Formats: sequence, C-alpha cells, structure tokens
Amino acid sequence: MPPSASSRLPTVDALRGIAALAVCWFHFTNAVAGFELPAAFRASGRHGWLGVEIFFVISGFIIPHAMHAAGYRLGDFGRFLLKRIIRIDPPYLAAVALILAQAWLVSAAGLQSGASAGFSATQVLLHLGYLNAFAGSDWLSPVFWTLAIEFQYYLAIALLFPLVATARIEWQALVFAAAGVAAWLLPQEAFFFHYGFLFLLGIVTFQYRNGFLNRPRYYAALAVAAVGTAFALQWTVAAVGLGTALLIAFGPGRRVGVLAFLGLISYPLYLLHIPIGTRLITLSLRWHLGWVENLGVLALAVIASIGAAWVLHVGIEKPAQRWASAIRYRRPPEPTRKAP
Repeated sequence: MPPSASSRLPTVDALRGIAALAVCWFHFTNAVAGFELPAAFRASGRHGWLGVEIFFVISGFIIPHAMHAAGYRLGDFGRFLLKRIIRIDPPYLAAVALILAQAWLVSAAGLQSGASAGFSATQVLLHLGYLNAFAGSDWLSPVFWTLAIEFQYYLAIALLFPLVATARIEWQALVFAAAGVAAWLLPQEAFFFHYGFLFLLGIVTFQYRNGFLNRPRYYAALAVAAVGTAFALQWTVAAVGLGTALLIAFGPGRRVGVLAFLGLISYPLYLLHIPIGTRLITLSLRWHLGWVENLGVLALAVIASIGAAWVLHVGIEKPAQRWASAIRYRRPPEPTRKAP
C-alpha cells in the first residue's frame, strides 16, 4: 500500500489520497451506529469502502514498478521482504500501540460504552504476523485486514516477479491462469487470491508502462482482469479497479496540491482514522447531539485524523522510508523500457 520514497508518481499519489479519504469518510458517515447525520452526508460516504480496492490496484502497479526500477532478482527475496517490513511495520505497530493505550485510558476514565474493549495477549501478538484472520481472532482496527492481504501479495510478487517483468506472452498468460485458478480454489476473503484480479489490473499496467505490453495487448489484459474482478467480487469493484488502472496508465502526471498532501500521508491516515476520528465520534454519542452539532464533530474527526496522520508520517513513516531505501538489491537496475 505505501510507496517507497523513490517510487512516488503524482497520479498514484493523488489516487492514494482519494482512496484514504474515501475510506475515512465511509467510516465516519456510515459505520458509527447512532451518529445522526443528514441523508446526503451518509449517501456521500456509502461507497467509500471502495478506496480499499483502489489501494489494491495501486499496489499491483507500484510494487513491481519499484522492484523493476531497483533491479530486483529472485536472489533479493530476503532483502525485498526486509525492505517492506521496515517500510510497513513501524507506522503499523505505532497504530497498534496507540489503540492499546487508548483502550486502557478510555477504560480507566470510565468512558467505555457498550462491550468491553479488552484485548487478549494472543489477539495482540497475532498482529505481528498479520495472522488474526487465520486464527479467527478480531483485528484491533477494522482496517488492518487489508495489511494482511497486502503482505501476502508481497510474498507472491517477490516469487513471481520473473513471470511478471517479461514481454513473453506465454508467461503473462500463465500468471492470469494462475490467478483464476487460485481465486476459484481459495475464494476465502482471508487470502489475497480473492482479490487477485484487482492486483492484476495494477500488474498489467506496470507491464504496459514499462514496455512489456503494447497498447492492444494491454487493453485485452485489462478486459480479462476486469471481468475476473467482476466475477470474483462485483461489477462495481471491477469498474473502480479498471478506472484506477487507466488513470495510472494515462493520467496527466501533474501534482495536485491537496491530493498530493493526502497521498503523502495516506498510509498513516488509513491507520489512524479509526482510533482518532471514529473514537471522537463515538465519544460524542454520550452527549446525544443533534445533526447540526454532529457536523462539527465530523469536521473535527477529519481534521484530527489528518493532523495525527501528519505527525505519524513525520515522526515514524519518513524515518522508516529512509531505513528501507538504504537496503539495496545486489545487482544494478536495468534501463527502464518505455511504454510503446
């Protein structure tokens, strides 16, 4: 989901910003029972969960794009995983620590409403390997499940990269066939194969932008991946995924101030909007406010989440980016091929 410091592209950053804000808006406007808002506000956020699907397409593109630019080979598998862990885990673990500290403070202050927020040691430790879904244990935050999907994708792309970064049509076809078979054999939502065609929309866009696919073959591959997404998930997801891929392939590539900023902090914003923004909204329910006051609470939730995300970005994410970027692959990168 998050990029390396050297792999940022303006269109991709703008899409990240849109995706992160969409997920936040969905949770703030539709996921808190009893939070009264005008119908138009609820309608505006009803499909914000599709931001997750945008993130999956982005990862499908940007991870092999960065690997290719850095000269990745199969012998760099360990280095690649170490780079991703250093890049992803510090902000993630900071969010886990914040949620645990917050739960303790809320309980100590007697502000807990509804079910207890106590967490078992096993439940917490499972987060270290993104294993909660496989153990039937709840996540500390409802957005953490996507990190498990992303990590599975990292493992798969690191192993299959030679079949992806090639112009040989037989290898490209093999990847598509494998994605279809895996989606059929392992349709459970805990496995990244369930979302494999979304990632493929990004992968074929990487192939096009790096010269491994010409435009007619790219359009054909997009069509197959979109149809696969529709059957594995739904047509709405397929449409959003296809639109994301086309924007990455043919977007203007210009920075848009607000979206560039949101893209910069998209990962921290994604991690923190639940323990910051949703927590503020939940606490406001104690005062039984009307919808007018709730609009102020909603604005405060957005501002506080963005502020907290900036702090996490500056204090933890940026150092993690530098540490990850310092790990180099053993061979120099090949010259990047231009899209035909």
